[in-house]
Amino acid sequence: MVGRYLAVHWPSAMPDGGTARRSVRNAERLLGLTDIHQRPGFALMVEAGVDVLKAASGRTTVIGTLFPQHGESNGIVEVDQETSHAIESSRGDRLITGYWGSYVAFVTEKDSGALHVIRDPSGSVSAYTATNGEVTYFASDPEMLVSLGIADGKLDWPSLAHHICYPLLRNGRTCLLGVDAVLPGMALTLQPDGSRSERYPWNPWDYARGDQQIENMDEAIEAVSFETRRCALALASQSNHILLELSGGLDSSIVAACLRKTTAELSLVTLMSAEPGSDERRYARIVAESIGAPLHEIMLQTTPGDILRLPKARSAFPDQSLLHQIMNDALSQHAAAINADSFFSGGGGDNVFCYLGTASPAADVLRKSGFSRNFYTAVSELADLYRSTIWTAARYAVRKALWAKPIFARREIALLAQEAIPSAPLLHHWFNRPPGSLPGKLEHLISIAYGQWATDSSQRAQFAALRYPLLAQPLVQTCLRIPTWMWIAQGRNRSIARDAFKDDLPREILQRRSKGDFVGFVGEMYKQNASIIREVLLDGHLARAGLLDRDAVEKSLAAPTQPGGTAFNRLLTLARPGIWAESWIQGRSPMPAT
Repeated sequence: MVGRYLAVHWPSAMPDGGTARRSVRNAERLLGLTDIHQRPGFALMVEAGVDVLKAASGRTTVIGTLFPQHGESNGIVEVDQETSHAIESSRGDRLITGYWGSYVAFVTEKDSGALHVIRDPSGSVSAYTATNGEVTYFASDPEMLVSLGIADGKLDWPSLAHHICYPLLRNGRTCLLGVDAVLPGMALTLQPDGSRSERYPWNPWDYARGDQQIENMDEAIEAVSFETRRCALALASQSNHILLELSGGLDSSIVAACLRKTTAELSLVTLMSAEPGSDERRYARIVAESIGAPLHEIMLQTTPGDILRLPKARSAFPDQSLLHQIMNDALSQHAAAINADSFFSGGGGDNVFCYLGTASPAADVLRKSGFSRNFYTAVSELADLYRSTIWTAARYAVRKALWAKPIFARREIALLAQEAIPSAPLLHHWFNRPPGSLPGKLEHLISIAYGQWATDSSQRAQFAALRYPLLAQPLVQTCLRIPTWMWIAQGRNRSIARDAFKDDLPREILQRRSKGDFVGFVGEMYKQNASIIREVLLDGHLARAGLLDRDAVEKSLAAPTQPGGTAFNRLLTLARPGIWAESWIQGRSPMPAT
């Protein structure tokens, strides 16, 4: 399992460690962590049961799981001296190029003594950092940093406003003062003198650039088929009993098809509510029958006061929506009941399989090939996909290719005070596009960056390992190498993925275009919690900090809730950060944690 860890680094000018050593003793005494790696200026502690891989040199420790980048995907169980030297002499970059997995690694150079902290490109293992004087800390969760007195748990209000405006955008800042996140694929280097620097040994543009693109359709299909299966089965090899959340949509069904060959016990679960729009049992049953795995069907329930429900451990960002919290609770309870030791999800599939929803695939063809036969084909497929005329599709494609500026982050500013709205988003470093990059490939890359919010924010990981095989590094690298126009072939979204699994999935799943939704259920949650939402928004911390437009909030609260409408969702969404803020300001959850 991947659980809690704490790493401490102090400069060589503090030979006795001072405050750093006290933090180590406190982590052992208060949190029950065990010191597993002590070198001059560095200590690493973990809780019992955490997956730890130590290199033979004693200078590299990996928290999590490693697999070889190419070939068979058996988990790495030892790192010999030769490999240790390669990792350490590359400043840890060899982990990125030679391996993949779910990990945070701590690599110490033999000669310089520099420490390199590397988070894997999938972001599957969380990593937060804070400093206290000259001492730098890395932890699996911010709660640990606060409980040890390393951070004080005060809110960063401008960062919180930025998060509310751009909830899926990660840039390394958290909503807590003094606590930052190590981004996926990022490395932080700390020198013995205490100086530090950051770099990005994994750059998605190394795979997205033009000279890396796979130009043959059959080759692209074969590559996606191979890597999806390899990654899913490699991650499954770390489990005894898998619980896969299955909607019957394309992405979760692909993961189910891959897991058909796992040696672990496999259980499927589909979630629904009393509202008919959320019921996808028909499709989930088709998939379950096709792979021969048991399917459990869970009816979600909501009660007054649910809005106050918060996860057990406080997070560095406002937690997911109330809907996701209720889903997480239901899945965790079911996993406990059947003794599952890992959750699997198809999350991130839309992002990695290039479901863009814009004219950019045809725009990419125009930028690459001009007004050619290939452009006509792409426009025709785009028109089929969105059920528009060819002329409409062509117009949007030309505009996208020649004039449209990229949208790096869409703002969600409804009901926010004007002065609280950030003047511009703080962008992810991946968005620094090289000259000549295509607009669709940039959108694909932005979408993948947004998809990583799932690995960084789900509270299910507190209960058991949470696996997202469709966000695994080898598959992401492969999909970035596939031109955007191939993903809309024959007027189908995620076309390459559909063809890669055409022999593994029932026809109803392969041809499915619709998706279920929980709009009605969310509306019921709003009704049952309306009085609490009103209090939290009008008299809570967000309003007192000047983040909300109180007049606009009052008008929205007074408006009648329309059946099937979604205006209430913004009120519900804004209430959650207010309750999250309360949990940090008061030092406790508003109600007993689940």
